[in-house]
Amino acid sequence: VAHNMGQVQTKEFSLLCWNIFGLDNHFLHERTRAICELVKEKKPDVVYFQEVIPATWDVIKHELGAEYSMYRLEPVKCHYFHNLMFRNRSAVVPAKEGRTADMFPGTGQGRHLLKVGITFNDVSTFSL
Repeated sequence: VAHNMGQVQTKEFSLLCWNIFGLDNHFLHERTRAICELVKEKKPDVVYFQEVIPATWDVIKHELGAEYSMYRLEPVKCHYFHNLMFRNRSAVVPAKEGRTADMFPGTGQGRHLLKVGITFNDVSTFSL
């Protein structure tokens, strides 16, 4: 591990991907806060949450906004959205451009493929 201008240079990074079931209202705020506590404990470099709604988005921003850069990804024709977060001072940095949301053909539930370019250790060759 080496340090370069405030960022960590490393050979690997951690990714947490979680469907937080924002569409289920049972204990919504409690569940969201518990998920945020886990993120604080594990400190993944990249976090990708699915089924985020405005109520959970507010909790996530409040709990993790100081530690992560956040991107709200809103596909067309969908009543929920996704949250992609990059830990500050990580070796993983989001590309300034190139975020896309492509709908799957014939989907009735708004299914889509999200693509976000990243730079890892100053190399712009990855896509999440």
